[in-house]
Amino acid sequence: MSQFSTALHPVTLLGRPLYFRPAMLVTAELDETSLETLRSMADVRYRPYRQTLQVLTGRDLVEAAADCHVIVTEVDLVDLEVLTQLPKLKLVLSCRGNPVNVDVAACTALGIPVLHTPGRNADSVAELTVAFMLMLARKLPEASRFLHAPGGEA
Repeated sequence: MSQFSTALHPVTLLGRPLYFRPAMLVTAELDETSLETLRSMADVRYRPYRQTLQVLTGRDLVEAAADCHVIVTEVDLVDLEVLTQLPKLKLVLSCRGNPVNVDVAACTALGIPVLHTPGRNADSVAELTVAFMLMLARKLPEASRFLHAPGGEA
């Protein structure tokens, strides 16, 4: 039995209205605006791994995603074992630059598209690069080694 509402979301196919409201498991952490956007078009089961402190794999992921059409994940392991037990699954979205947690070959063989988010952390990488440049320019690694060495004092 589905845990999702029966509210319908109209879509069209060949100009004719169809009524389908997808069920979605979201384990990636999202901001409230993004969640509301998803909730406006799908029945969302939100279980962010940073709050649950649980990376879903195998049977746990199958149980969490039962009756789902879409999985939005960042770290959960979506492999062939899981995919074959989710007959309603139509889309996997990996919130990573490279979907290393998703068996893309298995998804492809089963006709399930995999989306991912290349460049999603480009700003963070640039900021960290600048921070490393400043660290090296100010000789912080050397200073840290000196201060941590026996007898090192400022």
